[in-house]
Amino acid sequence: MASLNVMKNLRPAKRYADALMKFSSGDSYLQLCEDLEFVSNNILKNDELREFLFAPIVSKSDKNDALRQIFLGKISEPVLNFLFLLVENNRVSILNDVLLCFKQDIDKVQNVLRADIFSAVELNSDEREALISKLKIKAKMEVLADFRVDETLLGGIVIKINDTVIDLSLKKRLKNLKEVIER
Repeated sequence: MASLNVMKNLRPAKRYADALMKFSSGDSYLQLCEDLEFVSNNILKNDELREFLFAPIVSKSDKNDALRQIFLGKISEPVLNFLFLLVENNRVSILNDVLLCFKQDIDKVQNVLRADIFSAVELNSDEREALISKLKIKAKMEVLADFRVDETLLGGIVIKINDTVIDLSLKKRLKNLKEVIER
């Protein structure tokens, strides 16, 4: 069911993120992103606030008043107005999805590729740099990598870039070998 919600919210979230991109300029991307992250984190951490903002019986003006009281002076006016727009369109619940899409749009504009790299053991700095260098050459983009250890891999690495997974792990190779043997 959760994946259905993600797919359902992806289109509207993308449209709102695209609107934010058109509204902002290169200088303001990061500020808007920081402000949206601040709001999203506060809503996620505060159950009462989240329930209040998501409740259909609470009036839009009450929601806007609450947002104004909580965030006025802590975030930029454009982001506060954007929150009012989400309230008006009953879309506050997709704020985190909008933020994720907005970050992806910023990365595209800045020619940045984000990668999650999982390895069975901690990679040393030379191995990390070599891997990032190869990814930069292949992608022809700046690469920001988040390295993590996953001992279940047994050996090798797994690279996740958006929806693409490059599985070069020993675990995957053993699974493939087992499938070939069982045929």
